[in-house]
Amino acid sequence: MYKTFGETIASLRRAHGMRQQTLADALAEAGVPVSNQAVSKWENDATLPNAQQFLTLCRVLDVDDIAGTFSGGDAGGLLAGLNAEGRRRALQAQQGVQQTVEGRAGQGIAHGQVDVFVRQMVQHGHEQGAVRQHHGG
Repeated sequence: MYKTFGETIASLRRAHGMRQQTLADALAEAGVPVSNQAVSKWENDATLPNAQQFLTLCRVLDVDDIAGTFSGGDAGGLLAGLNAEGRRRALQAQQGVQQTVEGRAGQGIAHGQVDVFVRQMVQHGHEQGAVRQHHGG
């Protein structure tokens, strides 16, 4: 079953026994101050965190496999409709962006880049899924 970005964040937060304020406090302790309203907006898919917030969020929530957690991984999600080659390409693109984001996180990477990446992954997943369905897999 596909989970939105916000549903994934909310699920991870609950799995850690955190309230939205507790997560906001943990992010602040890690050097990335945000409000509980920001966490709420992320969880409701109203906004997305910037690159620094996203990477810190992953650290605080013990996310080791960003691709698997936020792009579906073996559990399905955005990549579920892709054939093996489509999954490989989507994961390869995600890894390249992740390395770029991590490399630039300390250099003030643009706030919108995680938003752009997430939207591209969703679009790519839907395009590849449609291609697979059209050609019969």
